Amino acid sequence: MRITRIDFLAIPISGSVLPRCIIRKYADGWFLGSHSDSEQMIDNFDLDQALAWCTAHGWAVHRWSQGARAWLGEVRPVRDSQGIRARRKSLEREAHGFTGHESNIPDYTHWGVYGHDLAFDW
Repeated sequence: MRITRIDFLAIPISGSVLPRCIIRKYADGWFLGSHSDSEQMIDNFDLDQALAWCTAHGWAVHRWSQGARAWLGEVRPVRDSQGIRARRKSLEREAHGFTGHESNIPDYTHWGVYGHDLAFDW
């Protein structure tokens, strides 16, 4: 099985410098909506080191505040337009709940969403 996409989700651990990380791997031939072919959770995971390895071995890497995604070969979207709208709504709800803001303009600064394309990132 040739892995061509890896998703990393970093979850802070109280009292630890390094986060817990959920790592999802996708085999060649994955498509929008595919379930990962493998998933593991690792405590005290050095995401910077893993992404440096990916980059050194020819993987394209997109990173955001709570994780990253790496592709071997063509960088392809992980969401269609409906998925992008759903993810944006989810982030808006989280932003309002986290900040207490009740405005029409969500505060994404806590997640570092600005500058990211929700078709590929987050």
